[in-house]
Amino acid sequence: VLPVVERGYLVGQVTARELLELELRERPDAKPVTAADVMSEPAVTITRDDPLLVAVGLMAEHQLRHLPVIEAGLVIGMLSDRDVRTAVGDPVRFITGPEAMRLITVRDAMTGPAITVAAQAPLTELATEFADDKLGALPVVDRERKLLGVVSYVDVLRALAERK
Repeated sequence: VLPVVERGYLVGQVTARELLELELRERPDAKPVTAADVMSEPAVTITRDDPLLVAVGLMAEHQLRHLPVIEAGLVIGMLSDRDVRTAVGDPVRFITGPEAMRLITVRDAMTGPAITVAAQAPLTELATEFADDKLGALPVVDRERKLLGVVSYVDVLRALAERK
């Protein structure tokens, strides 16, 4: 929320969603940008029974901060770098640490159930999800809830910057 001050007095406030809607409304002739337009695909995924060490390796290899957790082709959760740090502390110590730490699975660290968005979701909806739920990335799913890709808040910011 951004306060609006006039002559030293608070006269209102503006939310990130209102600013985004204004930005998009100023270009009525422009095609609406959707999750499908800005998502990364194909998504790198993991299962909840995979060792957390495998997930950390995938995140490092692909330079990712979020991995969708999949079961039977459906997204059941997300694993973020924050989830990993919460579960194991220092990732370097985890990789080189005692064998017991290596027995931790994705299930032990992931966040679920997953909050997902439809491929046709507009940027305003994505921005609202990121702001309201304090998320860094969202799995993009089709009508059958199968994973299509992942959209991050950085993807949304880039899309807005490119509209200028």
